Amino acid sequence: MPKKLLFLLFCTLYDIEAKLADWTVLLVMQGDNNLSFSMHQNISILKKIGSTKNTNIVVQWDEPFKHTTSRYKIGLNKLVDNASLQQDMGTDPEAELVDAARWAFTKYPAQKQALILWNHGSGILDEKHSWAKSRGILYDFSSKKCLTNEGLLRSLKKIQHDVLGGKTIDLIGMDACLMAMVEVAYQIKDFAKIFVASENIELTPGWHYSGIFQELIKDPRRHTAISLADLIVHSFASFNEKRNNLYTQSAIDLTAIAKLKENIATFASICLMARERNIIHKSIAQARRTCTEFDNGNFIDIYDFYRLIENIISSKKNLSTTTRISILNIIEEGKILFKQCILGCRNGRTFSNANGLSIYFPRTQEIHHSYQATLFAQQTSWPLFLQTFITTKKKSALTKNPQKESYHGLL
Repeated sequence: MPKKLLFLLFCTLYDIEAKLADWTVLLVMQGDNNLSFSMHQNISILKKIGSTKNTNIVVQWDEPFKHTTSRYKIGLNKLVDNASLQQDMGTDPEAELVDAARWAFTKYPAQKQALILWNHGSGILDEKHSWAKSRGILYDFSSKKCLTNEGLLRSLKKIQHDVLGGKTIDLIGMDACLMAMVEVAYQIKDFAKIFVASENIELTPGWHYSGIFQELIKDPRRHTAISLADLIVHSFASFNEKRNNLYTQSAIDLTAIAKLKENIATFASICLMARERNIIHKSIAQARRTCTEFDNGNFIDIYDFYRLIENIISSKKNLSTTTRISILNIIEEGKILFKQCILGCRNGRTFSNANGLSIYFPRTQEIHHSYQATLFAQQTSWPLFLQTFITTKKKSALTKNPQKESYHGLL
């Protein structure tokens, strides 16, 4: 290609990129449930900030008793209706998420994209029962449907391929309970760079959108996915530190999660193959009893668990040197990898030993029916580890008497 033509092509591409907004942030808010009031609170906050030429704030939401899908660009003190649909949101969450991304990221192209899912959350577990017994991400009271973890994987794959032309989303956030899990992060790792979520339950109204977007629109070009994630985490902590002691919020580097998964898989395999099975079993049971856990006790902080296992194994005189060294080495490697994954983590005093990522480790011997469908479970020996070493225990002090407040994810 002639140098002049190449130069003109470069200039054209540069000009196109220069005209793009810096950020398009899409919030998918499922409010057809008991969170409708909080959803409108957050929308009112966003209206006071508004989009700019360099930052597009767009929202798709659902609310009770309206069989439509609302789509708006958030303007300063106004909502600009843009392609709202005369069909009920919540009937097919998987397809609706793809369609929302197609609308937002095509209609409002930008150099960086963020996708925020706002609703109840139940971590890696997909429930099949009524709302009285369970929760799910993007849970709709009218349709009794939610976006499953398998559905989330399929949706993000379609968004990447069909909407973004192979590009990964810069940031995925889940303003919902219990979603900062190794398994959730591994489920979405190929489709986003940074993940922001909470290990524990969230108080309504959720994230501190005023603190987030006021800072973002000041200088959107300066903000990377990492700095935006840091902004979300720290604004959430500042907003909650005087309200409750139960908050957690994490920023996770998804490019580092695969190595952590391999480390956990190796740890599980070493424990399963160890000759001193009884000693290992008691050590794991002891660590599980005292480990930091969240909500109903199905999820524990993986770093805290590693730390406790490390202390217990180090003191065991009746373990062979080979077994002890193998376990301690893989834990030490895991702690290093964990620190690489966690870009930022803030917690209330109740969860001072939380470190940013939880993992499924239920108290009872029954493995949840949906767990085997996750990528993490399919690609590691963790389910076999659970089945082999799982132990029942009483509820810990962390979850025995939770504060009686309105939770963003609890009835």
